[in-house]
Amino acid sequence: MIRKCRKSIILRIMIMALVLTQIGCAMKKEEIGLFSWSFSRAFEEKEKLFEMMKEMGVHSLYQEFPEDTPQEVIVDFLKLANMYKINVYYLAGAPEWGIEKSSGKMMTYIEHIITLNESFPERIGFKGIILDVEPYLTDEWDKDQEGVMNQYVKIMEKAYKIITENHLEGLICIPYFYDSLGYEKQLETLVQNGCDTIAVMNYYKEKEQEHIVKEMELAHQYSKKIIQIYELKAPGTHGLTEKSTYYHEGLQPILKSWESLKGFFNYKLFSFALHDYEALKEVVNIE
Repeated sequence: MIRKCRKSIILRIMIMALVLTQIGCAMKKEEIGLFSWSFSRAFEEKEKLFEMMKEMGVHSLYQEFPEDTPQEVIVDFLKLANMYKINVYYLAGAPEWGIEKSSGKMMTYIEHIITLNESFPERIGFKGIILDVEPYLTDEWDKDQEGVMNQYVKIMEKAYKIITENHLEGLICIPYFYDSLGYEKQLETLVQNGCDTIAVMNYYKEKEQEHIVKEMELAHQYSKKIIQIYELKAPGTHGLTEKSTYYHEGLQPILKSWESLKGFFNYKLFSFALHDYEALKEVVNIE
């Protein structure tokens, strides 16, 4: 029985390795990122994480770090990422950051990241900061949508200025629907003055092209990078439906979608990312 179980485990590992190799061969030609929200899990599995990223050709990690994470722990993590030639971006954000009149909490957090980054050994550090601030999830959004949107844009402009002044890349996550809500002008300001890269949470299968047209137009106009984010979390998580995640379909349909988007838009600063590490592990195991 034990021998049979071991054979099953070995077979599963071999199949998983084959899947990663096949996907990796297709993906290594692309610029790809991976979101990761649990640093404790990422640190615990850092060799596994970076080896998976290497096999799949994923070059950038958008990693959340608890504010009280010891510096030496982060340095250890970044050193290994550097060995694997993986860029690590500090992932942070909260819905309420987008409605603060003083923008105090977000600016304090950004200053903490900058100070932390400056304390690292030479050649070790964050490539940039990626801000996931979603003001439409606050109660204030329902009361004064336009007012909240305008305040959010001002805050992101201020944040971007501080980030770039400290020689880091500034990335922002946005939903695909700001333009369809009538906020094209605010969206333009975000792209022009609020980031180096817009990462679009374009979670709507078979409508990715339609939903990213305006964002692509603005990225092209202002020579900014743009990332198409694909969702992998299970339906039911955070209100996700079958229409918004590739959890059951897996990675091959994502590559098919990406090839279609890339061919249609033909923009050299266009790339894609997977959300997120925990979900990716589940999907790979399913496959």
